[in-house]
Amino acid sequence: MTPSPIFSGATKVTERLKKSPLKPDVRSTGREGLRRPWEDYSTLYHNDRGCFEDVTYQAGLGTVAYKDMKWGTGFLDFDNDGWKDLFVANGHIYPQVVGQTSNTYRQRNRLLRNLHNGRFAPISPEESGFTEARSSRGAAFADLGNNGQIDIVVNNIDDEPFLYKPALKSSGGWVRFKLEGTKCNRDAIGARISVTAGGLTQIAEVRSAESYVSSSDARVLFGVGNSKIIERVEIRWPDSSLERRNRLSINRQYLLRQGES
Repeated sequence: MTPSPIFSGATKVTERLKKSPLKPDVRSTGREGLRRPWEDYSTLYHNDRGCFEDVTYQAGLGTVAYKDMKWGTGFLDFDNDGWKDLFVANGHIYPQVVGQTSNTYRQRNRLLRNLHNGRFAPISPEESGFTEARSSRGAAFADLGNNGQIDIVVNNIDDEPFLYKPALKSSGGWVRFKLEGTKCNRDAIGARISVTAGGLTQIAEVRSAESYVSSSDARVLFGVGNSKIIERVEIRWPDSSLERRNRLSINRQYLLRQGES
């Protein structure tokens, strides 16, 4: 009998792993093998000046949605209080999982509120509006209504996409920026913008894509809480040039062209 190329390749990989000095946690026992990609917590790594530390449990995320299979994610300020909340899209890959394990194929997406102390707390489906379960994948984020509120578009397997307008009560003002490069790429991809309002400084980067197979609105939206004015804005363009703006009004969108005051 001719050996299957799949199992033949797997045998070669296993032999290489046995010889690897990294000693990966993979066993060729015919039973457990690789760890399942569900029934595990999402990991949050804190960037401490280039050193990454696992702070999942300190952030309150270790036991949240443990059985969910996670895909698209986004850190965005859904209530405009100046602190980024967390969205996670969930859904299993095997419909056959229903009835064979305690898991489900269709799973609810989740929204977690930033508690301003390094921790997050789950928001109920009734409050978040995420009451229906699907097998979700990609998630894209944009202010579709141009009203300072982040909307979420979620792609679902073998189903229509979801458009979420989170039902969280907004607790503050906002400001949005559209950056246009003249000496760098026109979309200003890679630019970093920092906003200081009410003594709190926030930093965001202009990106063409983020999360799982998704591309979101390139405009940058900041929630500013109870602040009545934007004290300072600093833009570091992709060519490393630096520009500043001072004392901008809230609840407005600004088009910032590189090199123009």
